[in-house]
Amino acid sequence: MNYLSRVAPRLRVDWLGSLIGLTLIVIGSLAWYRLPVVDQEINVEYGDSFEIVSAKLVDAGLVRNQLVAKLVYKLKGSPELHQGQYLLSNRKGIDQMIDDLLVAPASLSVTIPEGLRVDEQAQRLAQISDNFLDFQDYLKDPSLIGQLPEQFGQVESLEGFFFPDTYFIGVDQGSRELAELMIEHFNRTFENELSSLELPEDLDWYQVLNLASIVEKEARTSQDKRLIAGVFLNRLRIGMKLDSDATINYQTKVVATSASDLKIDSAYNTYLYAGLPPTPISNPGLESVLAVISPETSDYFYFLADPNGEVYYAKTFAEHQANIEKHY
Repeated sequence: MNYLSRVAPRLRVDWLGSLIGLTLIVIGSLAWYRLPVVDQEINVEYGDSFEIVSAKLVDAGLVRNQLVAKLVYKLKGSPELHQGQYLLSNRKGIDQMIDDLLVAPASLSVTIPEGLRVDEQAQRLAQISDNFLDFQDYLKDPSLIGQLPEQFGQVESLEGFFFPDTYFIGVDQGSRELAELMIEHFNRTFENELSSLELPEDLDWYQVLNLASIVEKEARTSQDKRLIAGVFLNRLRIGMKLDSDATINYQTKVVATSASDLKIDSAYNTYLYAGLPPTPISNPGLESVLAVISPETSDYFYFLADPNGEVYYAKTFAEHQANIEKHY
C-alpha cells in the first residue's frame, strides 16, 4: 500500500469531522441570529417525537428556526428522547442545548387525561416507568382515603379522586408519591374551585363526583357536558333510570355495549337499576364536575350520540326513537 492510500482515509475522516463541526457552527449561528438569551423549562412528554419537541423549543424562544434544531438533532444520530422536565438555555449555543436535552432528567412528567378509570391510569403509567407498576394497589388505600375532604363522607375507593393533569415526579419515586400528588391536587382544586358552590338539589358532593364521572364518559364538548348533565339530573329527579352505556362499560371494561351487556345484573347497570352506580366510573376533570353543578336546564330526557360525536336530544321516547332511526 502506498503512502497516499494510507493517508487518504484519515484525511477523509478529518474532513468529514471538520465539515460536521462547521455545519453545527453555521446552523447554530443561524438559529441564534438576533435571538435574545432565554432560560426556559421544556416538558418532554411520553411519546413526544423530536418534531414535537423542536416546536416547543421555538415556542419557548430557545431557537428561531425549527428546521435548524431538527438538523442538529439528526447530525447527532437522532438519539432517544427521555420524558421529563428540562431547564434549557440558549446561552451556550444550540449544539450544547440539544446535548442537554438528550440527558435523562431528574424528574418525569406524567400526563393523566380526563375520563380514565384507575386501572386505565395504571396501564398508562406502567408504560412510562416500572416504578408505577403497583399504582392500582392504592385504589383503596386507607391513608389516602383519609386525606379526602370531609364533605365527601366515608368512601371505600379513590375512583373519581385521582385528578387528571400533568404531574412532575422524581425518577426515583413511584406510585405512592404520585398517588399522593394526585389526591393533593384534587383537594386543592376542590377547596379553590368547588367547595363554595351550591350543590344541585338532592345531591351530595360524592354524588356530584359520581355523576360527573358519567358525564365525562358520555360527552365531548363543554356544551354537551352541561346538556347531558341536565338530562341525567332530570331523570334522577323523577326516579327514571339513567340508561348509560358508560356505567356498564365500567363493569365490562370494554367500550362497546352489546345487547347481552344490558342484562348484566350489576349495580353499575343503570339500565336495570335506578339512581347512580356505587362509585364514580372514571376520574373526571373540573369541567365535568362544574357541568353537574351548573347544568344546562332543559326538558330533555334522552340523548343520542352519532358515530361522529354529534349529540341529538329529545324530550320524549318517540322523539328519541326518531333520532335513532335518522342518525343510525
